[in-house]
Amino acid sequence: MKRYKCKICKSFYYREPADQIRISMTPLSKVCDDVECKTKVAMSALENKRKEVFKEFKENSKTAADYKKELQDLINWIVKEIDKDLPCISHPEHKSFLRFDAGHFWGVGAHGCLRFNFHNIHKQNSEANQRYGGNADFANGLKTRFGTEYLTMVLGLPLKFKGTSKKFSIPNLKEWIRKATYLKIQIKQGEIFTRDQLNEYLGIYE
Repeated sequence: MKRYKCKICKSFYYREPADQIRISMTPLSKVCDDVECKTKVAMSALENKRKEVFKEFKENSKTAADYKKELQDLINWIVKEIDKDLPCISHPEHKSFLRFDAGHFWGVGAHGCLRFNFHNIHKQNSEANQRYGGNADFANGLKTRFGTEYLTMVLGLPLKFKGTSKKFSIPNLKEWIRKATYLKIQIKQGEIFTRDQLNEYLGIYE
């Protein structure tokens, strides 16, 4: 017989190698023959399986809208992080804002094709974002911070990427979520990216 240590009660027990091999693919291979230990490990395995099934069910039940929101949340986080040391794009002269959003110059409602484009999203105080969106102050902020050529480029985004929303299928969204998650991890570790690099890596706006 060979000696093993029980995962539950931590005591040592002995079992024939052949018996251990027979149950090696089950949770019982980690515990002794005490009924209480077997019950605990079996209940734990059932709970883990329940969570796994629920997670799979939840994932399979998600719609394209759910995936869009998940991706938008990731991209918004990235925007606020890369702009964290910059003032509000609309009102850079004000220093007293308490809350900031990832503000879209071209609104998601009317220009959904641009909702994930990093050139269309900049750190903006929450009040300005929720009330005005991409108004003249936003445009002036882009011109002041990046120059006239950049503003012209942003103004031309709707025409350039007019049909992009056709690419927003569930498989594509899941792939972009995977990539955006990777970018978030890299940024947390200190990596620095430009908006061009972020757009290029995601591959949505080519």
